[in-house]
Parts: sequence; C-alpha cells; structure tokens
Amino acid sequence: MFLSLLPSSVISAQEISIEDFVTYSKQSNFIKEIPLPTEEFGLRGITTDTNGNPWMYYATQDTSSIFK
Repeated sequence: MFLSLLPSSVISAQEISIEDFVTYSKQSNFIKEIPLPTEEFGLRGITTDTNGNPWMYYATQDTSSIFK
C-alpha cells in the first residue's frame, strides 16, 4: 500500500533476515531507536528515500504504521 504511493525511481528494497540485524551498545543523541517486534509477523519493509532517510512499514491485522 505505502510503497505503491512512491515512484519506482525512489524505491530500493531487499528482504532481510534476523541474522542481518545489527545491534549497538553506544548511547547517542542523534540515533532514534524505534522498538519493532522482529520475532512477530508485522515488519513488512524497510527502504530508504533519495535523501538516505530510512522508512519502515510495519503492519498487523489490527494496525499499520509507517516510520521515518
């Protein structure tokens, strides 16, 4: 649904697995952490726009959210 609103020239996505996730332990004032339950179904996609901003699409049968 969300990705259909973007022109195909700005969409670049690939499938990821749990092994591809990166963790960090350093506290930062400019990194915003958004908790997403990766063990549950719901994470539908992660992509970046032309400015390099990450976008995440998360949906369950009850709700859906788009995070920038």
